[in-house]
Amino acid sequence: MKNRFFSLFFLSALLISCTQQQESTNPIKGVWKMVGGIKYENNKPVDTLSWEAFGLSEGFQTKIFTDQFMMFVGNNIQKDSVTGEDINYGQAGFANSYSFQNGILTEYNVDGTDNFQGWKKEAPNKDNEGRWISKFKIDIGPTHYSQYPADYDGGDGWAEYYIRLE
Repeated sequence: MKNRFFSLFFLSALLISCTQQQESTNPIKGVWKMVGGIKYENNKPVDTLSWEAFGLSEGFQTKIFTDQFMMFVGNNIQKDSVTGEDINYGQAGFANSYSFQNGILTEYNVDGTDNFQGWKKEAPNKDNEGRWISKFKIDIGPTHYSQYPADYDGGDGWAEYYIRLE
């Protein structure tokens, strides 16, 4: 519960910070809402699917980029078939640094809650500070961006698709 309170507190602080910032030349800076995914076949995008098409009619994922920091928070509702209770704890993560160069987003993820802890523990790419380094190929426009794992060249896969909220 303490981790969730911290996540909500930090998210609120970042949102306030983002609204007080001046115009930026950093195209990824802002608040982004995941609305679906892009299906890739043979390393080419073939279809864009909505959040609902993944069977996730209830839920959200939001990413926030400031000049230096990144944070994401999300939860898709997964109800237990017997009790009807949500069994997905969700996730939130924080990067104390990121870079966006030549179409590659590199996040230096420090910590997070719930599901994030398992991802970080299993992550093969860590720096000498123990940060999980994740890299994505980015396609970005003024009102959207998508991220596809930069180290995945399997030909078939999914990119997360976001729209700009602010």
